[in-house]
Amino acid sequence: MSSEVPTGKTVFCCINDIQITNDGDKAAAQNVVKAINNLQNLTWPAGSGGDDEGKAIGEPAAVFVNGDITQDSGGLSIKHPGAQLDQFEKIFLKGLTCPVYAGLGNHDLSNKDQGRAQMWDYIRCLYKGYREVRDYDKKTIDPLIHVTSIDANLETRSATASGATGGGDILAPDWGKYSFNYSVDVNDIHFVQLHRCGGDKRWGRAGGLKWLAKDLANVGTDKRVIIGQHFGLKGFSLGDDTDTSWTQAEIDTLISIIRPYNVIALFHGHDHEAAPHYAYQLPAAVINPIVGVTLVKADNEKDIEVPKGYSKINVDLNKGAHGKYIYLCYQRLSANPQGVPITGLRAGSSTTWPPTLPAGYDLINQDANEGTKVHEKFVYVCTTTLDKTLGPPLVDIQILDNEDTPPHGYIQVETDMNEGARGDTIYLCYQVLPAVDIDIFNPGSVCLYDSSSATGGCLAIAEVSSFPSGNTSLKVVYGVANNDGTISFQLQNSFAREMTP
Repeated sequence: MSSEVPTGKTVFCCINDIQITNDGDKAAAQNVVKAINNLQNLTWPAGSGGDDEGKAIGEPAAVFVNGDITQDSGGLSIKHPGAQLDQFEKIFLKGLTCPVYAGLGNHDLSNKDQGRAQMWDYIRCLYKGYREVRDYDKKTIDPLIHVTSIDANLETRSATASGATGGGDILAPDWGKYSFNYSVDVNDIHFVQLHRCGGDKRWGRAGGLKWLAKDLANVGTDKRVIIGQHFGLKGFSLGDDTDTSWTQAEIDTLISIIRPYNVIALFHGHDHEAAPHYAYQLPAAVINPIVGVTLVKADNEKDIEVPKGYSKINVDLNKGAHGKYIYLCYQRLSANPQGVPITGLRAGSSTTWPPTLPAGYDLINQDANEGTKVHEKFVYVCTTTLDKTLGPPLVDIQILDNEDTPPHGYIQVETDMNEGARGDTIYLCYQVLPAVDIDIFNPGSVCLYDSSSATGGCLAIAEVSSFPSGNTSLKVVYGVANNDGTISFQLQNSFAREMTP
């Protein structure tokens, strides 16, 4: 881990699958609350990784609940419209000393429409608030817990109707209009809750991917992002579009949206037993990597012909050098499904042609200084592919004109494309797919569940540290809460990793 002193640390907890149906589940839930409230008195265990083993964990900034907060859509029944929601609120919302950000899973939503309406309404009341109507006034009730953004609007609720925890008419909101996805900034972390799964449209719910794309665009590519949802990306969660699974196509769509951003982890539930950390590698069809690069030239700009299936970057590589018009064009896998992803892009200069290339690279047969009035150097571009190296594929190329700086996450090619031609300063830069794109965690369930192999009382304690260099460290330790406020840590699942910007 880094020898730098961190500029900030954020500790938070993730739990899932509360589903209280009996006294054992209730006791397991209460143990989890005790342990989280007692974290400032506990220390990071030896073997957990990082530089703070044996040091105090500290108070958590938040608790994130990734689905199945109830067993049967809140416990909706004729006698009591929200008994399980009452349990969740009493034990967790009122019992924990830090903010609680809840998401819904398949058990919260599998009941009839009235049950689903109750659960979505509960999320909206917690994080958005509602409008209350009386005979004599109209009043807006603030959310109980504030978030940065939520994909839901205020809805009118009847103050006289009986309903779920939070009060009002549980059938008043048109929950089908919203995804109820929300985000919250906790210190320097942007946490996004996607409920059952990102893009979920089951039961007529709005998918929320447009909201997600806009939310992440507002955040930008520098801020650290953590995703929470109920379904994981493999195992029991993956399958047909059913109550208990989502499809590979849905996963690919979600990943394609979050990939450009600084997503450092995804926490989920659903699989009740704790699962070791796993990394999600993006399929080539999702990242649509670059499989071809070429240079095109003409005496006049209007005569430039772009090869079929290629895209042209609209910066003349001979700009200011008064030579031929030369443009870089690239082709993606979607335009050439038989293409091999490019894993390296270089440029160089030489006094002879053809130049001597780096080992394993292929020349793009075009002098980038062709026709310039001053021609002291030949400038070349070369590429390499996955069949020659095992590097990550290129997913974008841009050209820097004069004082431009590379976008976040891009690598600048060292050679000036006008070297020896006395033109404008032109550099190539490219973005590659990180070897490990997203780290994924499932700490196990809070409820004891009806299985001898499921432990119950599980939680994950995570710490994100930021450093002056821009690096980020992520540490995640799983554990089982004991009834005295301590935690039996599961060190075999400990995770610690430092990430560069």
